[in-house]
Amino acid sequence: MVLTSFIARLYRRFLEAQKRRAEREIAMHRHLLPHDMEMYGNRLIHRSEDALPFGR
Repeated sequence: MVLTSFIARLYRRFLEAQKRRAEREIAMHRHLLPHDMEMYGNRLIHRSEDALPFGR
């Protein structure tokens, strides 16, 4: 029981560290993201297909 709890806490900390590292990398390279992407909260979303400049 104690070992399982320890491993779960260790794994959770590992995941949090990886998430922070990914966020740092994104922040450092945010200027390289395409201009046709919009920031929506903490997520990047593509414009909808209807908003594209060409038709069918």
